[in-house]
Amino acid sequence: MDEFLQLNWGIKEPHELETTTEFLPEEEIASSYVFTGIPNKENPEIVKAKSAETVVKNSLVPGEQYTYNTPTKSFLRATEQEKCLTVLKLMQANKKPTGRYEQACMELYNNCHQRILEENGKFLRFAEKHFENSLKSKTFKLKPSLRTYAESLWKHKLKRCKDYKQFYKGIDMLPYSYKEDEESIELLHVGNLLELGTLAKFSGPTLLKPYILKRNTMPKVKVEYHSNQSVSKDMNIHQLVMSNKVDVIISSSGLTRLLNFTETKTPWDIPVVVKEVEVQNSDGTKKTKKVVFIDKPFPSQTPTIFELNETCFKVMLKSNFCDSEAFKFPNVETPIGSYTIYNNMRNTQGDNNDNEAKLSNETTIDSKDCKRKHNEKNEDDEKTKKVKLVHDEVNEDDEKTRKAKLEYDKVNEDDEKTKKFKLEHDEGPQLAESKKQNNFHHNVSYRLWKLQLNNEQCELMKAKYQTNSINMLVRCKLDACESGPNEQLQPTNVIPKMEYHLEYGGGIPTRRELLKQWVYAHFRPYCQVRRVRTHYNTGEVIAIENCTSQKIALDAHTHYQINLHLGLGVLYKIFSRFTNLTCGDYILHHLTKDGAFVALLRETTEDDDFTFNLYEKYNIDKCRIDSNSLKRWHPIDVNFILPRHIAEKQMPGMFKPCLVKQFTKNMKKGKGKKKKKKNKRKAKADGDVIVKNKTIE
Repeated sequence: MDEFLQLNWGIKEPHELETTTEFLPEEEIASSYVFTGIPNKENPEIVKAKSAETVVKNSLVPGEQYTYNTPTKSFLRATEQEKCLTVLKLMQANKKPTGRYEQACMELYNNCHQRILEENGKFLRFAEKHFENSLKSKTFKLKPSLRTYAESLWKHKLKRCKDYKQFYKGIDMLPYSYKEDEESIELLHVGNLLELGTLAKFSGPTLLKPYILKRNTMPKVKVEYHSNQSVSKDMNIHQLVMSNKVDVIISSSGLTRLLNFTETKTPWDIPVVVKEVEVQNSDGTKKTKKVVFIDKPFPSQTPTIFELNETCFKVMLKSNFCDSEAFKFPNVETPIGSYTIYNNMRNTQGDNNDNEAKLSNETTIDSKDCKRKHNEKNEDDEKTKKVKLVHDEVNEDDEKTRKAKLEYDKVNEDDEKTKKFKLEHDEGPQLAESKKQNNFHHNVSYRLWKLQLNNEQCELMKAKYQTNSINMLVRCKLDACESGPNEQLQPTNVIPKMEYHLEYGGGIPTRRELLKQWVYAHFRPYCQVRRVRTHYNTGEVIAIENCTSQKIALDAHTHYQINLHLGLGVLYKIFSRFTNLTCGDYILHHLTKDGAFVALLRETTEDDDFTFNLYEKYNIDKCRIDSNSLKRWHPIDVNFILPRHIAEKQMPGMFKPCLVKQFTKNMKKGKGKKKKKKNKRKAKADGDVIVKNKTIE
């Protein structure tokens, strides 16, 4: 135990890497919705069935069918791998060994730790080589229904470029890097200015048996709100800016893109708008002030099928696990429109290759189409035939039509189909379809943060003087919430982790994934991230991780040796330059050749060889999906325990345990020799514990 405590583990506690969100005001904590419980609206029979399901032990294990074959075996036996797995569970749960068995397991793990690390490296080399060889025989093809769905969303995002000016010219090159030896940046949470909408309840699977995501739950109609628009066109923000001191306004996706300064090989463009806004002073007078709006980044010109697959799985996670309502904010946002995504999601087993995605901004249709739809639905229904006859005659305000209306309402009292028709006839079929099929609970929050530069320090007085602060308004959303240990609300965001080589183990999240998850958790106080590991093709859920901002930052430091907080310094540099700009439209333009710099372009009316044409670059007819891209090898996490590892009692990142065969010599039967053989076996059994604790060659 003493040797284990003396090992150099690097960062021993998560709080050593970053500060926690203790800067929240006490008033906001007291009034926060996190102290509200989730109302139980489930059927008692369903709850009883769920509780019974946890008692029954199922023999099926998620992901047990994904395995590999190799003659190479581990240097550890099955019992020794089981003991090392016990120690790995204790370390991940941040627990100390208790009892003789756990202490013996810890002693064995310490003795074999160096050999385990060597085998981890050998296993990673084997897995990479085996994965590269398998790419020649298998190609990844996105299911046609999912491709149609993702392509529709992608094309809709491409149309956003028409909301901005067409031509731009470069005016400056901004630094896009930050080092630890530079001046420190402090981020403070000022307050939550506005919250709108409803929160869904996260209902994840128990994973006592395999669970496959359902594709037919994906919504076909997407409702548009002001908060879905670019931040420069969000009417909710304009009301907040008038009564609050705000310098920069940015969306969550734009914030994620700017913070990812370590990924310099990916080109991207972010529109920036500088406006003069009327602000009200504390004494009641009004003045104009420049405010910077950093909108959503434009989508990729050539997205890969892997990126489209991840987009679809994100939608499937929300539609499968975040369907019921849990909490409603005092204010609800009013829809401003909707568009339809036509796809073939009815059959979850087969796909139709002839499906094409179509986008429509129509919110109403002709009453004749509505009547025709009503006639087709109720063709075989005797009641609705009678309703149709009465409904066609209701055209006048005399006594006959009043009686017809009365009879129409009476016949339709228990008829579910005609109730649906009345809903479509009164509200319009597009909006009624969106209420029926769009099971996403919309919500949005506008939080005010302050970026401060600590350029003067007085160590004797142990005080810091902050100067040059920038007020940043961040618009973000939540996927759902769940009940905490004390029946309190825990805000949650679900993010898919696509697994492309489950036979070897769970993959390490990429830098982009870790940064996105950190933004989700850090800029949404009290929020946790549910990292759902799913198979890239079948949609089977393998494991669900509960990640906090501290854990995500620790993973980034462990796997990539990067400090995510350095991105705040990049934000401060860019925002400081933006506050000195004149009013107009700008573009943050980054190319692969720019490296650690990003170009700042300004709108212009000239069209020459040095002009950047926004419409030409993001033309839908020229943009194509990269269907021939190959999935590159990404290392697996040798410390992540999959369900099959627990079922097979096998260490992750290691080969299958070796089989020990006992050889017996041919000896003549005799009483004395037989007794001697029994004593020898007994002595060997007594010394078995000592042999196991030694390093096995």
